[in-house]
Amino acid sequence: IWDALGKALKQPVYKLLGGYRDRVPVIAIGGYVMKGKTIADLETEIAHYRDAGLSGMKLKVGRSALEVDIERARLARKIGGPNFHLCVDANQAWTIDQAMTFARAARDLNLAWMEEPIQWMDQIEGNARLRTLGIPVCLGQGEISRHGCRDLIMRGAADILNYDCTIGPGVTEWRRTAAMADCFNVK
Repeated sequence: IWDALGKALKQPVYKLLGGYRDRVPVIAIGGYVMKGKTIADLETEIAHYRDAGLSGMKLKVGRSALEVDIERARLARKIGGPNFHLCVDANQAWTIDQAMTFARAARDLNLAWMEEPIQWMDQIEGNARLRTLGIPVCLGQGEISRHGCRDLIMRGAADILNYDCTIGPGVTEWRRTAAMADCFNVK
């Protein structure tokens, strides 16, 4: 419906939703763990993102040993520099203890957020505990309605909602979710 409305009004959907920018900062999603990929390869990848003018990256973590993920995040901060937007995405790979260990080790890295760090069955309790360590927690990508996001917010599990309107019922539900999150100062 939003696309049809935009076409009828000859406006892009982002403007119908209140968007006003013509340019936005862009980050890469990278650092995927693959067979044969080395730390040197990761260093080259991060330098490429920085040199290409990207604002930063979301580093994939959770598929290596925890110590390796910590080393990779440290490398990303070192190569990217202090103004490089750096966040990590574990895709719900870690236990509560693993996520807490990573967060304690990464406190000095100025991470923008930890995305979906804790396994789904412990995400509410675990992420509420994880938030006490000071790194923002980003959740909600797999939620299918504002009601699931409400539970994340009300139980103190999220600093940032990463609601995917292609998984949920669409743009209208996304707007409702965003308005609700704003009431609780959740980005």
